[in-house]
Amino acid sequence: MNETHNALKLPTPGASVDAELASREFQFPYPEAYSIQLDLMRQVFSTIEDGKVGLFESPTGTGKSLSLICAAFTWLRQNAKRHTKANSSTITGDNTRTSQGATSQQEPDWVIQHELERKRREHQAYELDLRDRIAAARAKQAALKRSHRDGLLDADARAAKRHRSSANNNDDQDSDDDLLIDEDEGAKGARALQMVTYSKLALSE
Repeated sequence: MNETHNALKLPTPGASVDAELASREFQFPYPEAYSIQLDLMRQVFSTIEDGKVGLFESPTGTGKSLSLICAAFTWLRQNAKRHTKANSSTITGDNTRTSQGATSQQEPDWVIQHELERKRREHQAYELDLRDRIAAARAKQAALKRSHRDGLLDADARAAKRHRSSANNNDDQDSDDDLLIDEDEGAKGARALQMVTYSKLALSE
């Protein structure tokens, strides 16, 4: 993180011991957030501000989604104001700064403008770098989701193919079994045929 961003580091909201006041600092939609929600919002805010990646765990039913939304939007609002605040503080600081020594003259205007422009460029570079990192993380996440989805589709296709193959084998086996004659039924049929033949011979005599 560059020097300019460190100088303009946003303080983490919700530091008040009053839970209601701390909740308002995060624009929480209810009068008072749970202490576990305030802890999560503070951690999410500071993680985003530091440009880090955070892994957070919270019990089920503690309002994680709402806490994440409030913390993220609070940072976005304050970050949008950061540039304006930086410009105004730079101008104020430069206009009130005096040289070390006998003279108390202000810095020349061109020096003030040059310093202001330098800090503006540094801040813009930090913002662009942060956006690029976020975009890269989102692209990687999307690729992982696609890979996971494609893997599931391939697994489903293989399972369906195995099911069709098994069904075809069962059909073939069933059709062959239908053509087979039970031994008892075959013997009974042979005896019946012999009796019919004998009867015809007897009648002919």
